[in-house]
Amino acid sequence: MFTPDQIAASGSPTPTITRNGLNGPQGLAFDATGNLWVAAKDDLAVVRIDAAHLTTSGSGGDLSITASGTNNLTLQPVGLAFDAAGNLWVNYDGTIASITPTEQTGTGTKTIAPAIQITTDVNVRVYGIAFDQDGGLWLAQDVGKFARFDAAQLTASNSAAPATIITSDFLYATWFAIYPAPANLPLFHRVP
Repeated sequence: MFTPDQIAASGSPTPTITRNGLNGPQGLAFDATGNLWVAAKDDLAVVRIDAAHLTTSGSGGDLSITASGTNNLTLQPVGLAFDAAGNLWVNYDGTIASITPTEQTGTGTKTIAPAIQITTDVNVRVYGIAFDQDGGLWLAQDVGKFARFDAAQLTASNSAAPATIITSDFLYATWFAIYPAPANLPLFHRVP
């Protein structure tokens, strides 16, 4: 963590708080209670660091969730986003899955088989994800594309093509955010 003063100017500041023991962090998201979730790709896990543990440096997290996909393959998390109902959506390297609020509870480690798993086109790399104000899930795809699954497409497991695909000269845009933050999502109250 860097303080606002540390990021106000160029330089090489030393982080005020660090968290080690998470391998290959690819995506971050905060839930409505201030817990930090990390897509630890090389650990094949989504890790929760409780809000109370974000004030001091440390190692690892409070909960580590490994997910299995079709054919019991262990999935690699890349991007994270919360929906209005508190479900944590994870881009598992092209398979989009939902971790319910109930599955987000507890401490230690657990393995789940997400009830909703949406398979995207295997020929398209998917990176960051973000929800919009209508409950649609946006995906950053490689080679100049953004795509959106409508809220209705996120209700059951399937192999689906996004309802909307935008192609432009984004080149290799991989992460993005929706601004202003949608009112029903966890970070809205922090947006000026």
